[in-house]
Amino acid sequence: MQTLDSVDGYSLFEQLRYGETVLLDSGTDIFKLKFEGQFVGHSSSLVVVNTSGQTRSYSPGFDHPCVFHALDEIALGWQHPQTHLPRPVLL
Repeated sequence: MQTLDSVDGYSLFEQLRYGETVLLDSGTDIFKLKFEGQFVGHSSSLVVVNTSGQTRSYSPGFDHPCVFHALDEIALGWQHPQTHLPRPVLL
């Protein structure tokens, strides 16, 4: 299990990208992180579940900004309202 203080976002992304489920200890809670959905396309997301079973989803998945966004929100605390990254506009 990794701790929030010692986790490297890029190495965490690589672990998640290759299908691993990662446990992360924030000091106040333990979170399970996993990418779900298709590797290509917008039907994927990073799913984060805390020990109480509360779930947050960060998309579009299979991309490192989702991982960094989730880490930022875990650091703020799960009681903090979830924010969403703007989706890119496709022309």
